[in-house]
Amino acid sequence: MQKTLRVSLATGRVQLEGVPAEGASDEEKNERALQVVDEVKAELAEVAGDVDEASRGALLRLWVLRCHLDAHPVRWIKNYALRAKWNEAAKEIDALRERAAGQLPDGHAATIWEDLPYVRDALGLLFDKLRAQGEVQRLILTPLGKLTFAKVRYQREGPEDLARVCRELEEVVAGTGHLDDEVARWGDQNLPALLAGEPPRVIPPALAPSFGPGGALLVVGLGLVAGGVATLGGDGPTGPALLGLGALLAAAGAVLGVKAVGRLNKLPVEFADLAARFRERLYLIICLRGLYQMTSRLTRATDAFDRFLKDNGGVNRWKRVKVDDKDVTRLFAEGADAWHPKETIETWLSDQVTKTYRLDSQSLAAQADIDAEAWDAIMRAYKLSSDELGGDGRLLDVVADLLFVRRGEDIAAERARVFDEIYAAWDRAVEARRG
Repeated sequence: MQKTLRVSLATGRVQLEGVPAEGASDEEKNERALQVVDEVKAELAEVAGDVDEASRGALLRLWVLRCHLDAHPVRWIKNYALRAKWNEAAKEIDALRERAAGQLPDGHAATIWEDLPYVRDALGLLFDKLRAQGEVQRLILTPLGKLTFAKVRYQREGPEDLARVCRELEEVVAGTGHLDDEVARWGDQNLPALLAGEPPRVIPPALAPSFGPGGALLVVGLGLVAGGVATLGGDGPTGPALLGLGALLAAAGAVLGVKAVGRLNKLPVEFADLAARFRERLYLIICLRGLYQMTSRLTRATDAFDRFLKDNGGVNRWKRVKVDDKDVTRLFAEGADAWHPKETIETWLSDQVTKTYRLDSQSLAAQADIDAEAWDAIMRAYKLSSDELGGDGRLLDVVADLLFVRRGEDIAAERARVFDEIYAAWDRAVEARRG
């Protein structure tokens, strides 16, 4: 059976089948190395017949055989006498390579031999880039268009446009920072009600209107009115004056009392508005954390692939290999014989990645999808990211990945673990602040 080197769609790397694992015993390595030597020598007999008539194809097969041989080094063979078979196979590969090179134009064989490891390494990086692009492309951001207060242009023109969406979210989050102070004024005892969209449980003294001034004026005013009434029958203007002043003070006290009652009635309404705005702020913060992770993966993968091309002959070399020298890239692709004439290794790999990794689109979690327990965990993780409680934003990233990036997966056990970690960190931070 002809040996191959294929891209693994599980790892994105070109892998050889049957290579003993790192922890394999010396005996396993010995047996496998001897078996590979026999298999390589058997295939070399076939390649030898093609070297003169199909030199280019023979050269490709020789490189594959050399890779298999090198993956099972001669040192694995215990019997020194048997090591001669490995060395014989290596020498035969070299001899056939020179013979094939003689049938090709000058320099072609050397170029092919150099392009093969180049393509092998490039495919792993290209796989990472395509997988990150696919993750971003299939993400539906329509929940960002259903926000109550913020307006975000969530439609994208391509994968890289997600960075622009993140910048818009950053501006919204930065512009709502004052909500943290307003929430703090209501106190931690009202946080559960705020997250649940319920009325405040208590009215903090600092926010509660004072009835004292109005009540005092009303009492004093009514006292003066009573005194004025008592002196109306006497001589002089004292009675009417007391009545007038008392009535004025009582009226002023009543007005202040009415205003205090009105202010008290407005507090639950203001709390409800604050709760809605703050929940949207928390939602956008956690969305942003999740989207940061996606854009970061895409940026790193894209930069790694572009840097590899730049450091190894530039984009022109990659274009030549994938378009003009397709046989070099077909070597690594399963089913490459069925390629359309215009298909390249990039289009093939892109299709394979799409089929393998979540063919269906994935929607960003909507604010309404967040349950009470998740809101509590998000709030605690957010507070833990503040300087007051240590400034550790790691848990925000973890909960963002859990609730926004990995939607659709069976994450019940992971969710319980992450939430427990958040609660434990919260308890430690609170205890440290008390101490």
